[in-house]
Amino acid sequence: MTVDYAASGLLQASFFEILDTNRRALDELRGVTSATRERNIYATPRSGATIELTLQQPLSFERIRVRWWAAAKSPEGDSGLVPLFTGIPVAPGERRSQAGTSVSLSLLDFSTILDTPLGKHHAVAPGDIVTGRLRSVLTAAGADAVITESSATVSAGMFWLATETKRRMVNDLLDAIG
Repeated sequence: MTVDYAASGLLQASFFEILDTNRRALDELRGVTSATRERNIYATPRSGATIELTLQQPLSFERIRVRWWAAAKSPEGDSGLVPLFTGIPVAPGERRSQAGTSVSLSLLDFSTILDTPLGKHHAVAPGDIVTGRLRSVLTAAGADAVITESSATVSAGMFWLATETKRRMVNDLLDAIG
């Protein structure tokens, strides 16, 4: 199901918030001109969103999250704000004009956070402690992860190509220690 919030008139009852990687509110994301939300329970990822906005000043999308809020009214008549979606912004396409920089921004579901390529080769030597490696991969991916310290080590060396996903590396490390 895809809902175009601008065409339906629902965008006026929405606002977007910039969050840090710990999901603490930093500021409102102003200048949104269009928003589309997708949800498919049979797909992976299950949901996502695309927003179009005009930025008055540069914004670094690498270390932020975006939360989409909407005004809602209960059957009893009470109104309030509800979060529609919180996503990871990726690959903005930019167009510059006198009004500012127009950006088309995709917001990914958090279930996709480990599906990006490692970007460089990784190797683990026999005897390396797994929790340190897991923490570095998850932090690099922007995952909100709490890792309990462990002295578990890998018994054999392991290697991952730059094109393999962070999910693959995390799963391999976890499998190595049982």
